[in-house]
Amino acid sequence: LPFAATEELVRTLVLHERTVRALARPLHERGDGNPAIVLEMVAHLKQAGALVADGPGLALEGPLDEAAVPRNARDLVGLKLGRLDDGERETLEAAAVIGYEFDADLLADVAGEQRIQLLKRLAALERKHRLVAGAGGSAFRFAGRQVYEAVYDSITPALRAEYHAVVADTISGGGGAGEGGASAYALLYHLVHADRAEEAEPYLEKALEYVGASFHASYAAPFLEKANAALAGAPAGKRLAIAMKLWGFYERLARRADQLRVLAQARENADALGEPGPRARAYACMAHTYAFTGEPAKAETEAQAALALAREAKDRLWEGNALHLLGVLAFRRGEYPVAAARWREALAIRKEIGDRRGEGSSLQALANVLPLVGEGAQALGMMDSALAITREAGDRAVECSILNTMATFLVGSQRVEEGLARFDEAIAICREIGAANQEAYLLLNVGNAYAILGQVERAKESLDRALGLFRAVDNPVGEMDCLTRLGRILADFGEYGPARERFEAALALARRVGGKANLIRAERGLATVAHRTGARDEAWERFAQTLRLEDDVKSPVSRHMTLSAMATAAFDEGDHARAA
Repeated sequence: LPFAATEELVRTLVLHERTVRALARPLHERGDGNPAIVLEMVAHLKQAGALVADGPGLALEGPLDEAAVPRNARDLVGLKLGRLDDGERETLEAAAVIGYEFDADLLADVAGEQRIQLLKRLAALERKHRLVAGAGGSAFRFAGRQVYEAVYDSITPALRAEYHAVVADTISGGGGAGEGGASAYALLYHLVHADRAEEAEPYLEKALEYVGASFHASYAAPFLEKANAALAGAPAGKRLAIAMKLWGFYERLARRADQLRVLAQARENADALGEPGPRARAYACMAHTYAFTGEPAKAETEAQAALALAREAKDRLWEGNALHLLGVLAFRRGEYPVAAARWREALAIRKEIGDRRGEGSSLQALANVLPLVGEGAQALGMMDSALAITREAGDRAVECSILNTMATFLVGSQRVEEGLARFDEAIAICREIGAANQEAYLLLNVGNAYAILGQVERAKESLDRALGLFRAVDNPVGEMDCLTRLGRILADFGEYGPARERFEAALALARRVGGKANLIRAERGLATVAHRTGARDEAWERFAQTLRLEDDVKSPVSRHMTLSAMATAAFDEGDHARAA
């Protein structure tokens, strides 16, 4: 099965979105997409007590690493390994240390064998035992993840560390060690596992850049945690670099507690360096995390501190980043003109210094806010420019965000099918890079698109999945946005009781975590529901409260929506003068 189908299979079995997110990719990779093996793994996890009943579904207890792969899958691999002679076994073990995919030339150097003899042995392992498979040229891969894991786990720890050391020495002895990102990552990986991580310090920056561009967050984060522990004695600058990269991966995974933990390390190392530039980076990332944990006041304080430090350091890159973040915070407060001004400042700096990734991000943000300040005619052109720039820079996360904005704009322009196609592109990227939080926002907007098409059940299904995912990644801002949209769709289709429940839940959440934009949407939704169900006094009181909130927000689009809802309500009452 492809990953998406495996994910749906796991979702059917466990129901809870948090459990789906924790299990689907590891089970898909370990079972090579084989549904029978996935089913066996789930059954084994239940039997071992790792999966426990939680309401109608199942919840994961403890880390997945502690739950072994089911015995029948490992037993099958064990039978095959037992048929190998010593030479075949040693070749397979050395290959497993290199990785799931390996190059025959490197394996020959590590094993100290002639290339032709090694290729003959690999051919036997492929034809006779079906344990490896050719992958083009001199490349090979193991026949399955369970085969690779069984071989690697069968090597004693001491021998495994020696193998990793030999692989690292072979790579570094080949000339040009660490010059390329892939080579730098390979050195870091093998030196960490050989307990010689400090030797990888000269290659660390290139290795981290390669990891950031090449790996799914669910793999990269655990690996970088190992590297972080192994480099505990490294200089503060190196430790800061690892912490910042870890923060980025935990951002994709929306693991806020882990973000705050590694940011504490980042700030400690930045303070140890005593320079304003590194401190600006740590403060800006802390502000970003607070923005998504529903702590806007803390986020604003950290972002302002980051801006001041960046300006002190004359660090134009992080000055632009801090301004962009302050725009995000203003947008979340519903202060759309302020957000647009901040993003324009950030865009100017990013163009000046040639920060193409940042330029694409600022263009995308401006395209998102311009329709809300009466400048929507420029939005689509900005989005096209942002998408081209971001694809050129190779930033998949920002590309996903731009596709989301573009799709939302297309849906708002009644080009719904085009918008849905863009959403599909973006969701595929999210799953590729492990950006769970972004995927939730995409599902939210997909639900809105289906509502416009009148496909209410599909709309509710997408929004319910988005809501579960927002809760799974602990994003209260996204959760209340999803609740208000669900409420609006339910109200539009006459389901007033469930609509009121969603609006009231959103209102309670907005009061707890702040954000006038969501307060406005919840109050306006409750006013509309109250009017349609005959509670007219409550309705007009809530409409008045909505207008008072909008006096602070100053968004013409939002005020238009409220006045339109009030006009409709007055017309329904027969008060035509008030409606006019």
